[in-house]
Amino acid sequence: MSNECKAQNILAMRSNAALLDAFAHRSARLLAHVAKMLRRKEWNECLVEFKRVSNAHASYLLVRDFQATVASMQDGSNERRVMNELQKCMALWMIERDMGDFCEDRYLNAEQISWVRENVSIMLKKLRPIAVPLVDAMDYNDFRLKSAIGRKDGNVYEALFATCLESPLNLESTSGEGFNITGVSRL
Repeated sequence: MSNECKAQNILAMRSNAALLDAFAHRSARLLAHVAKMLRRKEWNECLVEFKRVSNAHASYLLVRDFQATVASMQDGSNERRVMNELQKCMALWMIERDMGDFCEDRYLNAEQISWVRENVSIMLKKLRPIAVPLVDAMDYNDFRLKSAIGRKDGNVYEALFATCLESPLNLESTSGEGFNITGVSRL
């Protein structure tokens, strides 16, 4: 395992190998750090670092297993292509979210950090057109999604308006304070 990311360009930064290596590096580095801490500190003084290591290792396992599952899917299938883009987006977003862990020992440099951020935007742009079909493929009902929009029955505007009327902000009259929708549902 290298002490710095090998990605030399934006495309290499979103390769499966580069992403998995980044998560493996972070997990191993944090574990080594905690092992050193335990030599000089009490167990209870290391609990916060244990949590960081646990989260880092769980993230590594998630990325590793997601990549392995996608690799086991039928070559050339639309499902594999979509799931591959989804797993890359997830991994890049997780790196962006936990950027400090990846930069703390300079595993990622400033240019690679900018590539991560740009790649998140690229992947979101690719996934945006299929976001609704992805959720629909899971066959979640509207109640579980807590969604007034994206309804299977097509009554989007009616549901959105009903949701607004039920909002605690709209249960009291705001006469004289601006727009008032109290009582509109009885029209």
